[in-house]
Amino acid sequence: MKKLIVAAMVVVLSACGGGDNMAEVTYFRNGDESLVEGNILLMWVNYQTEDGQDLLRTRPQEPLAMLYDSSSVEQSGLIKGIIDDLKIGDSVAFSIPSKNLWEVSFNRPLPDTIGENSSILVNLGIVNQMTKPEYNSYMGELEMKRNAAYYEA
Repeated sequence: MKKLIVAAMVVVLSACGGGDNMAEVTYFRNGDESLVEGNILLMWVNYQTEDGQDLLRTRPQEPLAMLYDSSSVEQSGLIKGIIDDLKIGDSVAFSIPSKNLWEVSFNRPLPDTIGENSSILVNLGIVNQMTKPEYNSYMGELEMKRNAAYYEA
């Protein structure tokens, strides 16, 4: 029964553009809290090459933090449109042309080790959002836990 409820909460949508801007997107809708401008988003992220090599994988206790700024030039490209459509608790899987991800979304040159015509597979889930003071407090607590674990060892 629980699996049926979870399956009912999952909504799968596909979006395709043309040429260099093509992205195939699968949304898993589990959230209902909208993203708030200026908050820090905590996300689980996995960037992977087409051959399965991890480029970035967040650790279980350390989600990736990103300031949510819908007007930012740095948060642009296809990935921005995808994040703008998410709510807290949602996750998404998509394939994005590597050139678009680096040059448009990250505003960085494409690394030599990644083919210009390749795609990057992205799995991303928004775990939480915090105000800047809440995030600073969260990071302080996380640092204390790390230090305590270090001195116990």
